[in-house]
Amino acid sequence: MKRLNTQREVPSTKRSPDTMPVQSEHALDQIVEGDCLTADAPYRVFAHMTFPQDTVTAERIAIATRDDFAALGEHTLVSDLGRQEFLKRQNPGRLCGAVAVQLIRNQRDTGRPDLMKAQHAVSEMAHSLRTGEGKRVASDLRNLKRNFKVLKPALHLWATYELMLADREYEGTEGTLSEILTSPKEFELFLKVAAWFEVELTPLIADWCPLRIPQRFMSAVQRGELKINLPPNPPEMDAALRTYRNKGVNS
Repeated sequence: MKRLNTQREVPSTKRSPDTMPVQSEHALDQIVEGDCLTADAPYRVFAHMTFPQDTVTAERIAIATRDDFAALGEHTLVSDLGRQEFLKRQNPGRLCGAVAVQLIRNQRDTGRPDLMKAQHAVSEMAHSLRTGEGKRVASDLRNLKRNFKVLKPALHLWATYELMLADREYEGTEGTLSEILTSPKEFELFLKVAAWFEVELTPLIADWCPLRIPQRFMSAVQRGELKINLPPNPPEMDAALRTYRNKGVNS
């Protein structure tokens, strides 16, 4: 993770009790019909990443985005509404995705995921990052923890996005969610990697009710046909992990 825009806290929309957001862990089942992905599958994944605990709003944005695409005939993924909402969540989402990745690394290195350690390290690491304008990235630990709860059902999706985006940055190109999800090949890879993260993270996150990846993509992971070697931590992350130990932060 090299460049981020200034991090914001994910805004929560206040509603009356009878219109509170409702999450459906099987919301992504709709992206598959038989053995094929539906034409609007990318829009639904994008929208549910953005609103993982609000199925109604996610579906509304998915439909608006699909209709805009059909009307304009442009190679674009998101409507103006969808783009604005995603941009509010992109940087918190990337940091939460980085936390999810670090949980897996912690488990492999120490035998325990240690959520507090992962959150501390990601927050500290983000201090060393710069935005595209060269400004420091805001990375308040309290907001990171709050955003982690808001985006929790989609952590495997954000971890996938962070991993694939980091690969593009390493190659010297600016990868975007639109590029990943509008290429059929990249989109299928995205879903397979997300299925892998769902399997890996399920035993590591308490009370986790993720947006379930359809069985078509989960099968390859369950059969052991898809294995992912996570890249080593960047130096900034290793330094942040040492800071956690040296400060004696309680886990």
